[in-house]
Amino acid sequence: MPHSFGWMAVTWGALWLSFVLPPIRLDGWLAVWTWRLTLTGGLLGILTLAIICAAILTLRRLSTGKRIARELLCHILVLGVFLGGGAMANEYVVKPALAIPRPNIVALSEEGVLGTTPEAFYESMTKDERRVSLAAALAESASMDLAPSVQDHWVHEVGYAFPSGHTFSAMLLATYFLVLGIDLVLAKWRWGWARFPIWAVLVGWSRVLLGVHRPADIIVGGLVGLLLGVLAARIWLRLSRFPVRR
Repeated sequence: MPHSFGWMAVTWGALWLSFVLPPIRLDGWLAVWTWRLTLTGGLLGILTLAIICAAILTLRRLSTGKRIARELLCHILVLGVFLGGGAMANEYVVKPALAIPRPNIVALSEEGVLGTTPEAFYESMTKDERRVSLAAALAESASMDLAPSVQDHWVHEVGYAFPSGHTFSAMLLATYFLVLGIDLVLAKWRWGWARFPIWAVLVGWSRVLLGVHRPADIIVGGLVGLLLGVLAARIWLRLSRFPVRR
């Protein structure tokens, strides 16, 4: 645990560098690659990484079928509660309660592209209606230079901003497998798990670079994900080590 705490502190600290990230052109190749990176912190990317990492840890040694089944079941239960439940609570409870608009929505409103105020955009329409409205506004605007993938991402991401769900999920997953990897894997293989949080930082940065989050969004989302990731890992270690009935 001491090694993992050090890595986690450095990882969360790196999110603060988002305050000094230089802006990028949102119609260039770098924006497209940033969009691809941010997708790894979305639902499909998180599920894929979770399955791969859980399989690697579960099959780290020859073991009985009962132990393998128990460890996989513990991963499903723990990640389902903390990662799945946390993401849903953030999206449907925390964000609407705080009601902080995304920075790109604020900017579009100030430039006259959106055609309404951020408050009216969020409060007078459902999420599907927001997507239709934003897509139409961007299609009619001649002042917005966005790569097609970035524009589609803006249209899809029309929920509230604070805290960042992508950063929350990425940091929770990275912390969870960092703690378990350092605890369960041979020392010569631990370096791989110790670098997993770098990906979480890059996901957080990508949210700011694409204009859909502020630094504060990813810093708070990352902190919550980190803390819940540690708790989830400790619970997995406790649950998975119950004796197996023969």
